[in-house]
Amino acid sequence: MSTNQLNKLESIPAWLGDMFSRIDKKDFAGARKYMADNVIMEFAHYNLTGPDQLIKTVGEFDVQFAQYHHSIEQVWQGDGVVMFGGHLTFVLDDGFSHATPFWNIFIMAADNTQKVVKGSAIFDMATVPPTYWPKVTD
Repeated sequence: MSTNQLNKLESIPAWLGDMFSRIDKKDFAGARKYMADNVIMEFAHYNLTGPDQLIKTVGEFDVQFAQYHHSIEQVWQGDGVVMFGGHLTFVLDDGFSHATPFWNIFIMAADNTQKVVKGSAIFDMATVPPTYWPKVTD
């Protein structure tokens, strides 16, 4: 049984802020540096394997929006685990704007490289019109 404890952080770790700043700027190649070569991610209700599929799917989803912003409000960290949440705001070209809560849980590489090995990105996909939902391909 693990005795790992999550501790609430007072600030967002620099690597995490940089990763999501890159995602919000649609710099997916820059965000890729935070993903292990064998990363597995549950993104909403999709299972994505490998950084290429993850970046392609999330990238194709994000670029549809005029604006896309993660506001990280809470972060907890333990040995090899980072859990954080906040609000995701997206704006469509027609001006429709909506914010939805999100939570992410990341299992980090054991070698302290600040790379995500496994993760879960949870948000209310129902707030996004279905025509914008990701089309997952290899």
